[in-house]
Amino acid sequence: MSLVQKLRGNDKTFLQLTESALTHVLHEGSKCHRIDVVFDVYREMSIKDAERSNRTSDTGIRCKNTAPGNKIQQWRNFLCSHANNTAEIRFLVEQWKSPQQKEKLLENVLYASTCGIG
Repeated sequence: MSLVQKLRGNDKTFLQLTESALTHVLHEGSKCHRIDVVFDVYREMSIKDAERSNRTSDTGIRCKNTAPGNKIQQWRNFLCSHANNTAEIRFLVEQWKSPQQKEKLLENVLYASTCGIG
């Protein structure tokens, strides 16, 4: 998730964010043949969920549609919602599978997965 946190998303579309993220990943792994991207996800039904709820208020903007052309006005507020983070990760991975994004991989092999954190 540090990759997602580093992105500057204000006034960008979801597609632009996807492209920025992939560019960043490919830059970081430019000397590697295989690149693994692992996103951490937080399970809602866990012992740590109560603590997370106390630490953060889920007052961020709740986005129901992560369509490629939709713009994000307030990226930091968008990231405050765990539901948005999950939707953004799914969107990133799905877009990275598209032919336009695969062309950027050249000879790299990209694996993306999630790692559940309790």
